[in-house]
Amino acid sequence: TGDLSREIEILKLFDIAESTISAETLDENTTISRADFAQYMARMLNISAVGSETLYYNDVAPTYFAFDEITALTAGGYMSGVGDKLFRPNEKMQIEHAYKIFAKALGFGGIESRNICSKLGVLDNVTQTSGDFKLVNLLKMIYNTLYAECYETNGTDVTKSNETFMEVSRNAEYIKSGKVTCIGGMDINGADVDEDVVIIDSVRY
Repeated sequence: TGDLSREIEILKLFDIAESTISAETLDENTTISRADFAQYMARMLNISAVGSETLYYNDVAPTYFAFDEITALTAGGYMSGVGDKLFRPNEKMQIEHAYKIFAKALGFGGIESRNICSKLGVLDNVTQTSGDFKLVNLLKMIYNTLYAECYETNGTDVTKSNETFMEVSRNAEYIKSGKVTCIGGMDINGADVDEDVVIIDSVRY
């Protein structure tokens, strides 16, 4: 799987990956459930459904551990059930079903295509194209998405927004809280830095 230390530390700093995950102990064969996937994606997208009383699925009760995340992703059009008001949260997530969600996050709403993810760099260093979604590949895809450029559409044309997903979904929140001082060449203190550098709590990544 290669050394994922940098990627995992970045994901931890953005509260996407759990603090207990480390590159040294991560089993490359660990797979994730649909509920696990929903939790990771809600954190990546920075969305929440806390306090929602909407019940989309008969098998995801308000007391279920991933209820808020599954509800938020459903409300946002990122995930859906499998018919008969069922989500089947404990079933293994299939990587093929994840492509459209990552593409939508980057501005390609409704387009289900592995090719788009590939062109945007989301699949860089990912070691599978089908089957049960491995956690190591999910972490790679989330990390790649943070640095991918977002796109905008007016319903007809799709154009680059000139901002990365990290800038769109994280800048305001983290600069305001004092965690992030630089993302991809922009330094709020006015200094120039390399495009691929992130400075968080004075640490360069």
